[in-house]
Amino acid sequence: MDKRNLSWRILKNMKRHLNIFIGLVILVMLLCTVYYIYVFKSVHKRKSVENRKNVILITLDGLRVDHLSCYGYTRETSPNIDSLAKNGILFEQVITSGCSTKAALTSLFTSLDFRYHKLLHYTGILSNQYVTLAEVFQNNGYATGGFVATPMIQKNYNYHQGFEVYEDLMSIGGNHKEDKEKIYISADLVMDKILNWLDNCDHNKPFFLYSHIEEPHPPWFHNPPWLTEKEEDLRFFGKGCTYIPTKVELDEIDPQKKANLVAKYDGGIHFADAQIGRVLDKLKSIGAFENTVIAISADHGFELLDHGTPTHGYCPYDEVVKIPLIVYLGKKLPVQRTIKSQGRIFDIGPTLLDLLNIAPPKTWEGKSLLSMNPDLPEYAFTFGYNVYSVRTPQYKLVYQDIKTQSGRADYWKNPGYELYDLKADPRELNDISRLKPQIFIGLKQQLNLYWNDVSKKTFIQDAEAPEDAKLDKQTIKALKSLGYIE
Repeated sequence: MDKRNLSWRILKNMKRHLNIFIGLVILVMLLCTVYYIYVFKSVHKRKSVENRKNVILITLDGLRVDHLSCYGYTRETSPNIDSLAKNGILFEQVITSGCSTKAALTSLFTSLDFRYHKLLHYTGILSNQYVTLAEVFQNNGYATGGFVATPMIQKNYNYHQGFEVYEDLMSIGGNHKEDKEKIYISADLVMDKILNWLDNCDHNKPFFLYSHIEEPHPPWFHNPPWLTEKEEDLRFFGKGCTYIPTKVELDEIDPQKKANLVAKYDGGIHFADAQIGRVLDKLKSIGAFENTVIAISADHGFELLDHGTPTHGYCPYDEVVKIPLIVYLGKKLPVQRTIKSQGRIFDIGPTLLDLLNIAPPKTWEGKSLLSMNPDLPEYAFTFGYNVYSVRTPQYKLVYQDIKTQSGRADYWKNPGYELYDLKADPRELNDISRLKPQIFIGLKQQLNLYWNDVSKKTFIQDAEAPEDAKLDKQTIKALKSLGYIE
């Protein structure tokens, strides 16, 4: 064999071995990449999830901002909530999207304004097309639990989306102290369920817990320390929370009776606060308190005859429209303790996600309320029963037609627009429509645009209009207890 052929064979063998070697190197690199992706990254992700804080969000039904001690109320109605505010962030101007529980909590769950989801009626069904706050947490590795006392967002209406455990009035059970045909679930029954869940949930990953409790919405069963005499009535005029009193009834109400019932409303807050305190104690006992973000808010406020009704659905004024928001951050103290910028109820979800560095869904309308977000819109809108409002940090325009809604010709207030300067007149007693015509016209245009959106299709393209379920016996009993139906 000549030297030329030998050299050629040697080179050929070397090339073949080199190709094999290169192939092995590439294979090893691929295996390392796979290992990194499926092993290292999964471990890193698991550690990242494990290091994330737990989140608890509790809303109280009909809770007024100005009846909480941490917002300046003279009675100490809320010592436990106050302690969270003292070591957390207090938001001064958060506005609900609806004067009703259904409209407001749907916005909270979906981070969408009422004009887009349009769920108002008791039995409206939440579409699967909406991405809920619970689904976001679940998709980010959180255990999720929901415990609600209101009939408005029960499992039958599809509000359990994203919750591994979701207990409502059907499973929690309850009673009404004076009527077997009614169901009332007090906060202690809800908290019993929550404490049991905290004991038994998966402690190897963070959790998201949501709860809605009925207090301080009437009926007012809880006798407070501020009651100076026995008071048998559970609500104003002995009627439900949709009752519209006449001018004569308002003029003739006994001042002491009114003071007693306001005290009982405060008693509902005090009772709810004590039950929230049980959850805080549990978190401390299991070593989770300093690693938990805790947010306290409301669906809407409640009118205590401030503008002539003992209700919320017919009231576009700040005693109903403005809601509290307190966020405790755990061990880390916030840099900014009070946030004065105006936000909306559907900004709460994005704010909580911002604290955890979780990106919100693109379909959400809400914005984070932290760090003076420049994207926050100037206007906040609220929808009620024949009442609507548009609010800026200084001015608010309301439209009310309670006379038509109530069907009472003797109702004392005529339909129309009212403009208020919230800084000069925080109780909204002096209509300045004629004094500020430019502001009136501008806000009226915004309110008209809002109403046009309400009249259009839902936010999600091609989504069907909200469906309604049938009222079952349990729901009817709960609605009777709360005063929505007779």
